[in-house]
Amino acid sequence: MQEGKKQRIEFLDYLKAVCVIMVIITHYGWEDKTSPFFTMLINMAVPVFMIVSGYNFAMSNRKKADGNLEKMYGWNMMKPKLIRFLLPFFAICLLEILLLAAQDKNIPLFRIFVLGAYGPGSYYVPIMLQLLVIFPLIYVMIAYNAKLGLAVAALANLAFEVCVIVFDMDKYYYRLSIGRYLLLIAFGCYLYLHPEQRVKPYQMWMMFLAGLAYLIAVFGFDKDFELFGYWKTTAMPVAFYIFPIVILLFRKFYHCTIPGFAGRLLTQIGKASYHIFLIQMVYYHFELGGAIMQTAWYIAVPFNILVTVPLGLGFYELDNQGTHNEKVLLHDGEIFEIDGIKIECFLVPGHTWGHMVYLIDDRYLFTGDTIWFGADGGYSFISSLAEDNKLAVQSLAELERKLRARGLHPYFITGHTGWTDNFAFAFAHKDKSCSPFKKRVHDPSAPYDAYDESDDTEENAKSGFLKGVGR
Repeated sequence: MQEGKKQRIEFLDYLKAVCVIMVIITHYGWEDKTSPFFTMLINMAVPVFMIVSGYNFAMSNRKKADGNLEKMYGWNMMKPKLIRFLLPFFAICLLEILLLAAQDKNIPLFRIFVLGAYGPGSYYVPIMLQLLVIFPLIYVMIAYNAKLGLAVAALANLAFEVCVIVFDMDKYYYRLSIGRYLLLIAFGCYLYLHPEQRVKPYQMWMMFLAGLAYLIAVFGFDKDFELFGYWKTTAMPVAFYIFPIVILLFRKFYHCTIPGFAGRLLTQIGKASYHIFLIQMVYYHFELGGAIMQTAWYIAVPFNILVTVPLGLGFYELDNQGTHNEKVLLHDGEIFEIDGIKIECFLVPGHTWGHMVYLIDDRYLFTGDTIWFGADGGYSFISSLAEDNKLAVQSLAELERKLRARGLHPYFITGHTGWTDNFAFAFAHKDKSCSPFKKRVHDPSAPYDAYDESDDTEENAKSGFLKGVGR
């Protein structure tokens, strides 16, 4: 294995790819799913998915909303997630309606569209929609105090299980509730928000042994715990078994990439894991594999994988062909994300009425035609090219104020005059416009006569001759 630039994202894709294949395996009609192979490995796919969901939601909420509760509940945050979950889900719902109609069966629309459709894993979409509502609260708690947030999530998870017994909740509705996964989701959020907090080895061993003891008691000795009577393979105690394993995976492989075709394939499967998951629901429920699904596992299982994975990949590609590329008007202060890169907008009208500069990951400020660097520092851009010079100067001063207020000292990357990491230099003449056509001023720091261009060579340009101008 080798290190790569997008290590975090690639690692998560690998993890999701392995888990969705494990889901396909476990949904085959096995006669016995109580073996160690299932209880300790294959059945861990869903808990890992929930941890990864908590991690990804935390990453998205920090980068797009900076942990602001109001922004996290804002339409700008909710809309893309709803589209991402619901569009492919509704497509699957329509497919199931067509298949039911072809079989001349009843078509319960409420059951299909509201309760997750048909097929193994059909609880997932309702749970994800609940997660959209409840996750900002989990985020705020974990961000404020990691240990306290995890404790509250654990207690809420436990309280839900108690309520299941007290109110005799039907198993069907239990499967649709996010309450059973609260601790797993909170742990994923914790992994992202507090990577610096290292769980001690003895704590990991205690958690692992506690979770392992539960699995052995339930599946090895057929012990029945009333408190966790439903869905024993993913019950709350299982969280303690899987936590240390996930922590070790993050520590060992977080910064790794798999080279070649295998790495690219796993990455693509990971990206399409949701679509593959939806496809396998339909595939298994309607037995689209035909008679081969009833054959020996060593024939049926590889066949099921070879059918559902390519179909899911195709579904993913189809879903991403122009469906999410609507034109969106950006606003001052808006934060959005492209492939894990945080982009923040600052409106600086003047050069044009809607001029915008972009701050990348709080580190790189692309100013466009907002600033012009002279030999003695930055000016408002060329006066003769501005829509409104007075407004441009005001906007530049306001930009400086916003950056100072937040303690930001980015690299200033202009559209025409290079870059600098010198904050004072960038705003040295923020109250003035550059007027190059009024008078000629030589560069007092220039080592050569203005007409001597002997140093203006391709070799000097490529060697970094001008690196750090304005520093």
